[in-house]
Amino acid sequence: MASRNGLNPKIRGLKGVGFNRALPAPFGWENGIQGDGNNDYLLADLSSKTITSTTYTLEYWVKPMSGTNSNWVISFVGNAGSYCGLYCSNTTMEIYENGGRVYNFDISALYGTRIHVVLSVDNGSYSVFINGFAYRLNITRTTNSFFKYLTLCGAVQAYGGAFGSYSNLLIDEFRFYTEAVTQQDAFTNYNYGLGNNPCRTEYLDIWYQFEKFELLDFSSLQDGSDMRLGIRDMSGSKNHSQQFNMITDNSNANYVIKPF
Repeated sequence: MASRNGLNPKIRGLKGVGFNRALPAPFGWENGIQGDGNNDYLLADLSSKTITSTTYTLEYWVKPMSGTNSNWVISFVGNAGSYCGLYCSNTTMEIYENGGRVYNFDISALYGTRIHVVLSVDNGSYSVFINGFAYRLNITRTTNSFFKYLTLCGAVQAYGGAFGSYSNLLIDEFRFYTEAVTQQDAFTNYNYGLGNNPCRTEYLDIWYQFEKFELLDFSSLQDGSDMRLGIRDMSGSKNHSQQFNMITDNSNANYVIKPF
């Protein structure tokens, strides 16, 4: 409730997934997640609610370090030939969608810095925004997006194979939207590298902040019958990700939650 003079209260309207709550303040950087590059990963099983969309957005922050191994950091996989994600080598960040490379970006001069990446897909038109700026716009491809599994710090192979290609790249603030965000949205979320809450929440379907591990309910009925350790989906859609082989003890020097 807000008031101009204390006598005429006004009630803030309901907006997005944050309705009926105080609007969040911009955050400072806290934690991200960094796999060991050997066998650990996060997995969100979306097969019960298969996401089929020709319009969507992937958004995330990465911080490459010298010695980053060449593997998949993010892998969104569906049927044969339908996948998208982020692949990083020691010098290059490659963005893939629908079985092909959309864009590659030289990161060799950016070690130790935060990089904001957005892949916006609008009915077959693909745009890439890095640190708020357009690096490639309106690439036309055949859209066949059919997502069933999301893997972070590794990958389910693109054609439904085994897990592999584990990454040790530090990542933070992964978001998936069921709409194509604009360049202005991307720039607002970049916020000059200071970090910010997403400017759009109405179509935000997955959001991981990677602040801590929690015991979460992975059951389809959300009745507490399938409790597992993982990362909470902050969007409210209950698309939590389960950890596999990760060190989740914060007293261990190899704890995967690290300052971002």
